[in-house]
Amino acid sequence: MGKIKQKSNIIIYLALILAITLIIFSIAFWIFRPIDKRLIDVKFSVGNSFGVGFSGIEELNYGRLIPGSIATRKIILKNDYKFPVKIKIFATDNIMDFISLKYEYAVEKGDNVSIPIILTVPKNLTSGNYSGKIEFRIFRV
Repeated sequence: MGKIKQKSNIIIYLALILAITLIIFSIAFWIFRPIDKRLIDVKFSVGNSFGVGFSGIEELNYGRLIPGSIATRKIILKNDYKFPVKIKIFATDNIMDFISLKYEYAVEKGDNVSIPIILTVPKNLTSGNYSGKIEFRIFRV
């Protein structure tokens, strides 16, 4: 009888440890998840002359650029939350080689941040249309 009770206690302790571990991981996942995400389309074309591109609310359009050129667009983000936030920025693989930017910003409650996104067109890039996305993940500080 003693061995059965001892095995039963071990199973209970293991189940309890597993439950506590799952609770801790769930809380950590909830705390460290982004509170908001925004995706912005990025577009540009490469040709033998410059062309104008108009950017909208959810799009950065650099227009037509010639190889070897550099263009900058700025995105202004306002922190409307009642607490400071951290903004982490990610670019998709297909435009990551062309984009230069700071990948993390801290923004106090009510403040704005101007984020310059610099696009560099390599001299050997072939003519054509290019596009990708930039994702902004917002975290509570």
